[in-house]
Amino acid sequence: NFKEALVWHRKAADQGLADAQFLLGLMYEEGQGVPKSAARALAWYRKAASQGDKGALERVAELEATRSSSGLEPGGCANCGALQGPDGAALKPCARCKAVVYCGKECQKKHWKAPGGHQGSCSTTEKAP
Repeated sequence: NFKEALVWHRKAADQGLADAQFLLGLMYEEGQGVPKSAARALAWYRKAASQGDKGALERVAELEATRSSSGLEPGGCANCGALQGPDGAALKPCARCKAVVYCGKECQKKHWKAPGGHQGSCSTTEKAP
């Protein structure tokens, strides 16, 4: 039951358990019980990797390499993929979770309401590393 697993993994991950952080990354990467989100997966993998989790370190390296080779840079706008805002401004993180960034308010609004968009997965308990 992915929904129940999500609840327990989040509780453990919020307390700093690297194994749970890794498993949340996997759930977001695969879309198991949550909307599929490479950005959220990467955020959770990075948390686990910062504690030395070998699996998380491997996933971070692989996801970043995949994104770079496809022309997508990690950390781009979650809606359009832009690497900066208008006139070169820095990307702005979601005010609630800080796990995704946007080039502007219009992209944030579009992504928030889109089917499978950020609204379904945004949580104030999931802060980016």
